[in-house]
Amino acid sequence: MRKSKIVIVIVLITLALSFDIYKPFLYHRLNYNKVLSLDKPAAHYDIDYLWYHLEDEYPYLNTAFESIDKKAEEYHLYLNNQIERTTDFSANTYMQYLQKIPTDFRHRGDFTLVLPNQYYYLYDVWTRGKNVTKQLQNNYNELIKSVSWNTYNILKKLDISQLAFSVPSNSTKGFLTEHISEDIAYLKIENGSEARIDSDCDALRDFFKSIHGKNYLIIDLPESNIYSSEYFIKNIISPNLTTDYGFSSYALYTEEGFKKRQAEDAFGGLETGSINELAEITQEVNENDLARLKYYVKSNHHIEAVNEEPLFSGEIILLTDNYIFGVGEYLTRIADQSGFATLVGKPTRGKGVIGDMDVSVISLPKSGMVFTYQLKYDLWDDGTTLVKPISPDFLALDQETPLEASMRYIEENRSVIIRR
Repeated sequence: MRKSKIVIVIVLITLALSFDIYKPFLYHRLNYNKVLSLDKPAAHYDIDYLWYHLEDEYPYLNTAFESIDKKAEEYHLYLNNQIERTTDFSANTYMQYLQKIPTDFRHRGDFTLVLPNQYYYLYDVWTRGKNVTKQLQNNYNELIKSVSWNTYNILKKLDISQLAFSVPSNSTKGFLTEHISEDIAYLKIENGSEARIDSDCDALRDFFKSIHGKNYLIIDLPESNIYSSEYFIKNIISPNLTTDYGFSSYALYTEEGFKKRQAEDAFGGLETGSINELAEITQEVNENDLARLKYYVKSNHHIEAVNEEPLFSGEIILLTDNYIFGVGEYLTRIADQSGFATLVGKPTRGKGVIGDMDVSVISLPKSGMVFTYQLKYDLWDDGTTLVKPISPDFLALDQETPLEASMRYIEENRSVIIRR
């Protein structure tokens, strides 16, 4: 009987480890109630710790303050002064204070305060890709060391706004389609995740074939940064290109950021070198940040036109708006430069990421709060950065939605039917 009990216990432990059931229990062992016991000296220590890391490796430190009435070198002092002036310092006021920092940085390089209720979700996002880097696999380990489960439950009760991430829908497909009229079709990407690339591939190709005789296809991207560029490239762009499209990009790093990734062997066989070699294409980079950036990593990208003729040969319209950022701006730029689509709507946000994200995780030692940001500064091979919004080919009016603007664009250009 005793042996059977031991066997059952071993089986249960094995199952718990397999399904990550044990992780909430780890929180009980880690950093109990850090936020509640936080005082002003501890808050100052956290801010200093964060700032020294930003100076060492955050590539957008000065870019973040362009066109704002603050300078990067003054912001560190400003943060500490704000803490000192607070008369009713508490966990609640400190959290509100921390949430303001990414806004002051204008979220450049996806600068984000990650609250505990996002940890498991972000872990899923970071690790569901087919080619996950060692650095991304380590991110969750950083997060789990930060805030205890007890602290998380306390934070939920505080009067603070929670950061909202768009959770993928449970639909059987990652997209919606609609035949607007005899010559206009509509495609809305809802959940273009890595996991749906293969499952949606045939359905999307069937849709493109079904609208082959139409003159216009309007494509709408998700209002989220949590989707896969590979989904869009493989399932939407590649089947509808007329010729192959290739380009190069550069990821720029500070010395500390480069050494961190180099130690993890994150660059593989990619070309690396001194940023001085890129002097001809770095004019758009903030000059103060350019002085901090020391190395580049070059990536070559190739998108194959997989069909002799595109599945849809009419004009493709890609809707743009301020909600397009991150991966969305990367795809918008490709769609524009490759001749795949006409851009219609409003300027994008100016917060793009080329290719894979390279996220650095900073856990503040006293409060246990977590900040994340991009470790690389992205640059296209023609010197264009993604810190400036992408302007559409056809601009929406002030009170007009991008979809409404696309209908107006079609009406104004019906006399010129484009066939690719």
